Amino acid sequence: ALDSLTLRNCSLTIAQPGLTMTVTNDVWVLPNAQLGVVGQFSCRSLYLTNGGSLLVRSDVTNSATPDYGALFTATQDVILFTGSWIYPQSDITNGGSALFRMRNLTVAPNSGFDAGKRGFTAFYGPGTAGANWGGGGHGGAGAAGAGAGGGKYGTNTAPLHAGSSGGDAYTEAGSGGGAVRIEASGTVSLDGTLQANGETGTYIHGGGGAGGSVFLKCRTFSATTNGTLKAVGGDGTLNGGGGGGGRIALHYANRNV
Repeated sequence: ALDSLTLRNCSLTIAQPGLTMTVTNDVWVLPNAQLGVVGQFSCRSLYLTNGGSLLVRSDVTNSATPDYGALFTATQDVILFTGSWIYPQSDITNGGSALFRMRNLTVAPNSGFDAGKRGFTAFYGPGTAGANWGGGGHGGAGAAGAGAGGGKYGTNTAPLHAGSSGGDAYTEAGSGGGAVRIEASGTVSLDGTLQANGETGTYIHGGGGAGGSVFLKCRTFSATTNGTLKAVGGDGTLNGGGGGGGRIALHYANRNV
């Protein structure tokens, strides 16, 4: 437990699985700084400024109770200034993913949550194409390449899954996208990006990874024309199929878009 935490020009990673860390007041991640956490982390408010970043790495989960592998909680607000990013990293073989809770979330232009390529790795995921050189599946089936693509899984209304890997005869498959899961009791103001894209396959045989999940719940959703939600499958290569798209769901009571 800490009273407050400020990082500048450094990287601090707290990587003990199962650790619970509490910051009574605010966390500031300033220019050229990154905070990395595993397990459960809570604070009053989080401010990421001028290139500051947060990496939240998930433990494994059984997809029952709880249905997340890491929990980040801000009792007040999370504010991402321009150039600052939060990176949710799913477990690469189990698919356990992080849940972010806060009161209000503000995302400036050229900032946001990026779970791209942070889902299932090669040969893993319910929709992996295995050694077939096809694309990984998730919201949509993976495209066939020199072999069949992976199948669909998950739900449209409450997507929680990471995307599956593409086909991998050697070490050329694209990883699936991870999961961006946000629960805000107040307002989400989106002028940036929430994304969970799959990775492009490499060389000539790799299938693209499937898109992951973006699941946002809030009381009021406000977005500008810059606000973007994406869960795109990665491209295939010459012999590899493209990854299937992911899943996006937005639940709100009020909106201003």
